[in-house]
Amino acid sequence: DPNNASALLIGIETADAQNDEARVTNFWSKFKVYEESDTFKIRSLPEIVPTHSYVARMLVAKRTADPAQKAILLAEAVKGFDLYRRLTIPVVQRMGTLGFGDQNPDTVAEAMDQGMKAATALKETLDKSEAAQRALRERADLREVTGLTADGFADALVNFLEASDTSK
Repeated sequence: DPNNASALLIGIETADAQNDEARVTNFWSKFKVYEESDTFKIRSLPEIVPTHSYVARMLVAKRTADPAQKAILLAEAVKGFDLYRRLTIPVVQRMGTLGFGDQNPDTVAEAMDQGMKAATALKETLDKSEAAQRALRERADLREVTGLTADGFADALVNFLEASDTSK
């Protein structure tokens, strides 16, 4: 199904694990088409930010030799995980252990862990490459991302877990 983000992510993860560059590229192409579809753009529960494409960006970035392209992919992932942090976590927090939609404390922890990894990889890429820094400066929609750090995602997770503990 070309509109099934979970299946597309599994495809990229499987191809990545098998070190099959052609299949990773093929699934990534399908992911980009999916992201342009109404299925991706219009969510029935706008507070639930799907993270599949941000994880996919991290996998593709890991395989990307060009530091500028790597920085863009990672910055897009960091930006997405930050959107999840701002929109999804507060709703899941209010719902407690019941969760909200398919989101629950476990999915919050996983998303923030991925956000920390993406922010760390982005910082490392930017520290190593002037071309990567220039690429982000040229993208107005990604400039603010460089201020997001792994610590920020870690703090969001700690705050979520502390608030969840007090709500029991």
